[in-house]
Amino acid sequence: MKKMMIAAILVISMTTMAFAQQSDSKRMHKTPEERAKKTTDILATKLSLSEEQKSKMYAVNLESIKEIEAHRQQRREKERKVRKEAMQKKEEQITSILDDTQRSTYQDLKKERMRNGKSHKRMNRDVRAKKDQQEG
Repeated sequence: MKKMMIAAILVISMTTMAFAQQSDSKRMHKTPEERAKKTTDILATKLSLSEEQKSKMYAVNLESIKEIEAHRQQRREKERKVRKEAMQKKEEQITSILDDTQRSTYQDLKKERMRNGKSHKRMNRDVRAKKDQQEG
């Protein structure tokens, strides 16, 4: 029994790592429940789990996936905050170098870049939507 649990944990870990390596776009379309069910079904087949074991395995998988997602979200928020602080520091340093005319031109360039970036985001979103429609 102990060896079976160790083997199950090992398989869960490898499956979780495999999911983590897939692209976010594919994975994010599935709920944690769907991902836990898929992992459980794979393990149930490979390990010949009973229904009781399968339900316990599903609970473990679901809890693990939700915990990983929570940590991933916290990491993303922290990274976003660090990037924002770095950008603010850079902006302060750049504006301290420039004279008033250059600062004004620099601000105009930033606005232009933001407008272009927004149009690129819309275009990418449209391309992804079309791709999803074609796949579905």
